[in-house]
Amino acid sequence: KPLLNLRILLQTCAGTLVATIAYLATFIPLLFLQSGALSPLQLLTQQKTMFDGLNSLATVTHPYASKFWMWHTLMRPMWYHFENAENHTRCVFAGGNPALYWTTLPLVFLLLWLFFKRSFKHLTSPVLHERAQRILALHYWIPMIFWILTPRSTQYFYYFIVPSLWLAPIFVWFVEHKLTGLTKFKRKRLLFGFTILCAVLFLYFLPILNGQEIRPERYRAFMWFNSWI
Repeated sequence: KPLLNLRILLQTCAGTLVATIAYLATFIPLLFLQSGALSPLQLLTQQKTMFDGLNSLATVTHPYASKFWMWHTLMRPMWYHFENAENHTRCVFAGGNPALYWTTLPLVFLLLWLFFKRSFKHLTSPVLHERAQRILALHYWIPMIFWILTPRSTQYFYYFIVPSLWLAPIFVWFVEHKLTGLTKFKRKRLLFGFTILCAVLFLYFLPILNGQEIRPERYRAFMWFNSWI
């Protein structure tokens, strides 16, 4: 068991190192600018400059901005484009799938509760589904906490993209490991039916996801809440 814990520790350190290198690599082009190129040391100090910039925006507001709690609830998604002509409307709506977002909203809190229910040492539990639920909790909540703690007074919906990538796996985890009272066949039918529901809603919202020209009255039909406008 000590060897297992050591291996987990080494894997965590290696993963953290790879992630740090990948992040810093995105700044490499700044080393080769024809004018105003940064030194490797300046790349590190640039991180503080960026954080100070966030602090300077702490009181800035924007009419299309949203608070972090509005992301998963879909109370204030984001607009990438809006064009309102006399006979048509074109828009690009950056919102999530209502079925997926609203169904998994209580599940992310369930994951958080299960994560702290047992001591942290059980993060390396040999039981596969227990390790899976903790990994899912970390992948969802760590990016969320990062943006929650960001000092800006307003946030933008695309920040939720990273944690939202894990919503479908979270739903699958819940069906497979928490609805054990259902037979395997019924669980598969539930997953299949939910996938179909998400696909139908995706096709329903497609005209405002890809900027199609639609009549103004049809545009209003897509706006389920006033906060989406």
